[in-house]
Amino acid sequence: MRRRSGSMRSAGVKQLRERIERWRRQRSKGTRMPEDLWGSAVSLAGRHGLYPVARALGVDYGTLKRRVMRGTPRREQTGKVSPEFIELAPAPLLGRAKPPGMVVELWDADGAKLVVRLAEGEGLDVRGLAEAFWRRRG
Repeated sequence: MRRRSGSMRSAGVKQLRERIERWRRQRSKGTRMPEDLWGSAVSLAGRHGLYPVARALGVDYGTLKRRVMRGTPRREQTGKVSPEFIELAPAPLLGRAKPPGMVVELWDADGAKLVVRLAEGEGLDVRGLAEAFWRRRG
């Protein structure tokens, strides 16, 4: 999996690792990690990838993956939107008489990528394709 942006040595990763370590030192045995820490970990995983973040923070990869797949943190928790589908207007043709076709690129939270290239005039149910791609591991 490739990193999505920045370095795992970023201040955000370091600060969250310190917060998690502080919580571990102060917690009662058997208590679960607070939701705000998980939400921050999910946000970082969206930028840097699941495995590198789980490793850097010392959290369970499987638990982090499940939380990312659930779509947390939600808009109400972070004030940010995690788009599921974005429709974009076509770019200007820049001197071409006909558009060359269409390219659809989809990514999931794990970094898996699907690219579909269609010739001019071919049809595609983009919404259906996107829904199938994103729920294939669910």
